[in-house]
Amino acid sequence: MHNLKPFIIKAGRFKSLRRWTSFKFIAFFLICSSIATNLSSQNTSGISKADVTRELQKRGITESEFNQILAENNLNIDSVEYYSPQKINQFQSIILELERDKLVTTNDTIPPEIIDETIEPLEELDVEIDSVEIQNELEEEIEYERYGRMILQGGAISSSTDPYKIKAPPNYILGVGDELAISVWGASKVDDLHEINNDGFIKILNGSVRVFLKGLTIAKAKEKLRDAYSKFYKFNSGEFDVTLSYARTVQVKVYGEVETPGIQSVPAVNHVFSIVAEAGGVTKIGTVREIEIIRSDGTRNSADLYKYINNPSSENEIYLQDNDVIFVSPVKSLIEIEGGINRPYKYELIPSETIEDLINFAGGFDINAQSNILKVTRNSLDSKKIIDVNWPAEKQFKLENGDLVRVNSIERNLENYVFVSGAVSQEGYYELTERLKVSDLIKKSGIKEEARLDVAFIKRVGLDSSISYVPINLKQVLSNPGSSENIYLKNQDELTVWYLNRFADNSSFVIDGAIRESGAFEFGAIDNLKITDAIMLGGGLRRDASSVLIIHRQDPLNDKLKRYYTVNDLENLIENPSSEKNIFVEPFDSIFIYSQNEFLEDAFVTIRGAVNNPGQFQFGLDMKIEDIFTLAGGFKISAATDRIEISRVIITNNKPTTVVVSNLEMDRDFNIIQGESDFTLEPNDVITVRYVPEFEVQKTVYVLGEVKYPGPYTILDDNEKISNILRRTGNLTSEAFPAGATLNRKDENLGAVVIKLDEIFEDENSEFNFVVKDGDRIVIPKQQEFVTIEGATRAKTMLSDDAINLNNRIHVPFQSNKRAMFYIDEYAGGLGENADRKSIFVEYPNGEIKKSKAFLFFINTPKIRKGSTIKVRKKVSEAEEDKEITTDWSKVLQDTVSQAVTVITLILAIQSLN
Repeated sequence: MHNLKPFIIKAGRFKSLRRWTSFKFIAFFLICSSIATNLSSQNTSGISKADVTRELQKRGITESEFNQILAENNLNIDSVEYYSPQKINQFQSIILELERDKLVTTNDTIPPEIIDETIEPLEELDVEIDSVEIQNELEEEIEYERYGRMILQGGAISSSTDPYKIKAPPNYILGVGDELAISVWGASKVDDLHEINNDGFIKILNGSVRVFLKGLTIAKAKEKLRDAYSKFYKFNSGEFDVTLSYARTVQVKVYGEVETPGIQSVPAVNHVFSIVAEAGGVTKIGTVREIEIIRSDGTRNSADLYKYINNPSSENEIYLQDNDVIFVSPVKSLIEIEGGINRPYKYELIPSETIEDLINFAGGFDINAQSNILKVTRNSLDSKKIIDVNWPAEKQFKLENGDLVRVNSIERNLENYVFVSGAVSQEGYYELTERLKVSDLIKKSGIKEEARLDVAFIKRVGLDSSISYVPINLKQVLSNPGSSENIYLKNQDELTVWYLNRFADNSSFVIDGAIRESGAFEFGAIDNLKITDAIMLGGGLRRDASSVLIIHRQDPLNDKLKRYYTVNDLENLIENPSSEKNIFVEPFDSIFIYSQNEFLEDAFVTIRGAVNNPGQFQFGLDMKIEDIFTLAGGFKISAATDRIEISRVIITNNKPTTVVVSNLEMDRDFNIIQGESDFTLEPNDVITVRYVPEFEVQKTVYVLGEVKYPGPYTILDDNEKISNILRRTGNLTSEAFPAGATLNRKDENLGAVVIKLDEIFEDENSEFNFVVKDGDRIVIPKQQEFVTIEGATRAKTMLSDDAINLNNRIHVPFQSNKRAMFYIDEYAGGLGENADRKSIFVEYPNGEIKKSKAFLFFINTPKIRKGSTIKVRKKVSEAEEDKEITTDWSKVLQDTVSQAVTVITLILAIQSLN
């Protein structure tokens, strides 16, 4: 298969253009201080529809088949200019997939010597984008892909990035920072959240009991906590559960033969393979069998992807700890297998494995394999030789790096047979014996009573593979074996005997509705069934049947002509079947008997407000007020039971409707205290239950990370601020990094909010000392010692490739009282040739972003704090700016004149008043 690695657009561009315009007319002087035309900045991909069309033409892909695949993925070629890098990657993947399909379907017809000339390797699009990486040449990619490598690159294994949306397996090992949700239900009810503190303990039962959990699996922790809780609560074995509600974050270093080496910060629930996949997978020479995990204490573990694939249970997963190093070394032994095997790939073998292991990895022999002798092609220093391996006698044969194993296939073509099908007793293949005639074959297969005998056909294949049909009169063959119709059969002849019903025009009619057995009934061409007969075939009327029946009459060969026949007194028709209304049923008739319920209008009662299950409920006869409250699950605790309102529509024939309102006071057992004592509901009544004014339950804010007592805190009043919450936590630990503190607000789906804890500690009147809201989550991380630099710098001229991550990103030590340009010059070799000096940004750990300030020829870059990220953007060419934004000057002129007229009118009005 021709697998080309999709090219990756590393970064998009932000392009903006501001223009000022002026016009020479009197109104200009009245409005020039207030009118400016600002053209908004617009994100574009840098790729146009023409660029994509050129790529399609180069690869022999039609635009119509490309658009069909795009439509299935909700993409549109006309909008490619405005797509994100992720969607551009989808475009490239679709082009590659179509190209691979064409290569597979045409590979048999293209001579091997010109394959390299007919399919070109993927090139960069002819537009200015940051970078397009092509990793593999065609000659290498046509070879079999290495088994396992594409699993790490194709998205089959992915990392978990959200620490709150994780389902941890029972063997996950707990550590400091993990948060557990403990639930008890049944006789006792408990819902607790506990974070494992720095000592490895959690404090349960209001802090009275400490339980050490660090280093235990979730399964072991669950047993330990069940024992602890069972001393204070009553519950059965199935009424207790412990789950991981928040996974601690660990830093893992990935080095060696991976596409994107570097440091990753991920939830600890991730295993080694998901981290390698997140790093882009292994390179062409990277191992997938012996991936090393080096712990901070020097211990080493090894992960084998083949074992994980063959048994992907959580027991085989190696979970990560803080400061782990994952090292992917080059592959040591690579063997290719082809031919009569289920999975022909290249496979990586470790020293202890043999040709038997290779066969197992490859899924075993296929059905056509000639497995007694396996051919091994081996390269030596100056020659190539073939080794015959007897299977299974030599299944422990040791393979060497670069060996090619060939499993020959046996061509199995069925010969010396005839085939019979259709109205015979035993369809199938029969041996073609010498001088076999049609009558002989019929005796072997038998013939059914419903077979048509006057005509049958023999399908015959000529030596040139041409097809011919020979008509046979089976009636003559069976009555007179010496007839000329009783011909000799030839190899691969196929005799088809037709059923009589193939040539009959039988049909059916359908009866449905208020009938006991609805369905289709086979029906001949003779008109001998009437409506009452059809009802009897359907088991008779249901007890809810009405007196109305309708027949839909239509020939399926003429769907433009349809007739209806209606019966309005069905009871009379059944009692008098000789009635002229009891017409004959015709083929393809559809008879529908209406239920009495079809003519009844649905009636509902609605309840809303402070009840547990508000909504619309079907009205019932003699329905009482307590009935609707029972259906609605009763009152909420916040319900005002003395403010129950029932609104009712008064309907009078041919007169406008009116609405009346009744008020009741009830207790929580649905007894009426004040109002009509025996209140009966009517259809369309609406019951409204008000809420108690200013009723509120406890609200909670969560403080996580580096505080002395992290966890949930109840908000004491509506104006409680961050500073007061932090005092209640015992304030920050010695390892806290207040500059990196973040606030996430669920209220109104606000999300991340920038806060500055340093300013809050200095001055509680700071604008950052926000009033906390229900569901707020304040996270204070540990100290961050590094500063990150990325973008258009000269880092590659100063550092090795191993030290540079995606987007030219590097991590350097923090130095106090320094600005961004100092770090760029000191650690990244200065600005790159295409760097935009005016577009240097700094993103602080708390999410705040600052841009450099320009004064004349000087650029004043922001000061740097610990954990900051310096981003240097590239220049945008003038041609790209002009292409991106086209000004509608006519609209600018129209808007300007309109504003001028408005201002002049206002001045004249003021003067007239004076």
